[in-house]
Amino acid sequence: MKNFTAKHVLVIIALCGVLGNFLGVLYNLAGLFYAPVADGLGVGRGNVAMAQTIANLCAAGGALLTVRFTRSEKCNYKVFVLVCGAVFTASTALLAACNSMMPMYALSVLRGLASGCAGTFFVTLVIGNWFEGTTGFLTSLVFCSSGLVGAVFSPVLSSVIENSGWRSGYLAMAAVIAGLYLPSLLLPIRYRPQDCGCLPAYIGKESASVSEQKETAASTYTAVMFGFALIYCVLSSCETQYVGHLPGIADSYGMTAAVGSAMLSIAMMTNTFGKLVFGALTDKVGVEKGIYTYALLVTAGTVFLMTLRSTGAMYLAAGFIGLSYPLSSVGSVLICKELFKDRYSDTYPKINAATTFCSAVVASGVGFIYDAFGSYTPALVILLAGIAVQVAATFIAFRSARKNAMA
Repeated sequence: MKNFTAKHVLVIIALCGVLGNFLGVLYNLAGLFYAPVADGLGVGRGNVAMAQTIANLCAAGGALLTVRFTRSEKCNYKVFVLVCGAVFTASTALLAACNSMMPMYALSVLRGLASGCAGTFFVTLVIGNWFEGTTGFLTSLVFCSSGLVGAVFSPVLSSVIENSGWRSGYLAMAAVIAGLYLPSLLLPIRYRPQDCGCLPAYIGKESASVSEQKETAASTYTAVMFGFALIYCVLSSCETQYVGHLPGIADSYGMTAAVGSAMLSIAMMTNTFGKLVFGALTDKVGVEKGIYTYALLVTAGTVFLMTLRSTGAMYLAAGFIGLSYPLSSVGSVLICKELFKDRYSDTYPKINAATTFCSAVVASGVGFIYDAFGSYTPALVILLAGIAVQVAATFIAFRSARKNAMA
């Protein structure tokens, strides 16, 4: 490593908190509230999941707003995170006072915009400012925070909801959000290392072949590569929405709330450690083969969830399905960097907005499918079909990139 200082470590810690809120709280913990809120307000689970859909859609808009903000030379990291954190925390706390779905939908707009602005794209930009060279494993490390937040706070919030009700659960969630933003607000860091007297840290060693690829990246970019990379990113993001329904799936099988909560925690644990393994795996065998390996494991987990009913099998299935998160978060970043390289900052925001929009539909769609059929099986069949298309899209995108590189 070159130019690596203590402030670079503080940046990693702060970014873990920011991304823990966006992916960990907004997405991974939402499923805990579907059943209790639906029962408490006398509505369907699909109606409650719709609030998450709205939040996800607005998160996509928030990411696009971030593009304009970060292009300003006066970009202030702390002010940006403070505003996003205050809105996200307050709107989450106010959910506890809602007695119908309409106020929840309105607050979901604010939750989505605030968390989306300080979301995946913002975090990857900061990583790009502070670190250069081989940043795949570092990106995986930061993205692990989302799974860790889910694994740690899922049983905590589940216990609060079970003992004190879902309203207290939302207040507890707001406290978690505020706590995770604190490192960004208290630690002496900035959007760019130069703003606080540092230089970007260089990690690893760049080979000549990589340098040549960067020089030819613009000429090898094609609409085919973009289109199939988009398909991969959209489908992988949609797959993660099933994790939030694991407690509901356990409930539909007649299992206790504790089993459903444990399934969610296990999925978050494999989410966390699976990202580290995924980063190391892609460094060794390449992004494409890493994607194929994890897609196979997610497929196995889905089949287990559809065919087996023992508690142990449910835990194993949840663990495999939790690997959809590395495919979505880290996989999407790595595939865009691998295919588009120096055009990443132009292509990823568009892809990120599209994936967020589509996954938002799935978040409530799974709930509505259950309401319509009284079973999650049709939704799981759709999941299997999506994985197959995802793998095919990956193959075509990389094949197109190789053909263009040889042209």
